[in-house]
Amino acid sequence: MTHQTGRLIEQWLPINEISVEAIREGGALAGHPPVNQLHVWWARRPLVASRAAVAASMLLADADRETFISNLGTSTEVVKARNRMDAIKAEGGWSDVSFPNKRAFLHNPNPMCDEAENGAIVLDVTAGGGSIPFEAGRLGFRTIANELNPVACLILRATCQWPQEFGRPLLKDYQEVTRKFQAKVAKRLANAYPEEPQPDCANGNCPHPQRYRCTENCQDPDSCSHPNIGSKTHATVPGPPQTDKQDQKGADQK
Repeated sequence: MTHQTGRLIEQWLPINEISVEAIREGGALAGHPPVNQLHVWWARRPLVASRAAVAASMLLADADRETFISNLGTSTEVVKARNRMDAIKAEGGWSDVSFPNKRAFLHNPNPMCDEAENGAIVLDVTAGGGSIPFEAGRLGFRTIANELNPVACLILRATCQWPQEFGRPLLKDYQEVTRKFQAKVAKRLANAYPEEPQPDCANGNCPHPQRYRCTENCQDPDSCSHPNIGSKTHATVPGPPQTDKQDQKGADQK
């Protein structure tokens, strides 16, 4: 068999499968990847897309495509499932179709040992939240990540460097710091978010979701005549007294 000299990414990528998995990865209901929860980063790339880009850049163009898709943690069946869901929703129905596999970012890919042993290095010159270096490390490559933003640098260290450097003991330290931080936040926000009563649904005492808003005076009262939540089912936390003009506008709107 004659080997091609080009790279897989230059000739082919399973765009449909990657797109479906990227949407699944970002779905709020199912929960974002743990590394995304370290800190919000506005330009964070999907892990599955980062894995695909790194792997396809390292593999030759004649690499087995089915193996590639499998190592991403997905299959061609996810596209079929997505199409069935969209068709049912387009007809106004409720889709009970499920995906055939767990979300791709939960899959631990097989390291690309041959490519890594040949001295391949992944360089990300604007690494941001660290999706590319994180996935490159999972694939077994030596990785260099560069970033100028100090917040992004901290995210990178917490995502890619410290877990490898300190291992599982780091998790215990992180959980302790998190516990102390949550206690401080709860104390400072106690006035805005009162403690929920203990649920007793058997006796009809089931807590209901609550939404809160704060009312504040604005420098330009004409631009602050409406609450920031349109629903009438909200509780208010007392803020600074409103001006007579604001009170009158509220009465007129009622």
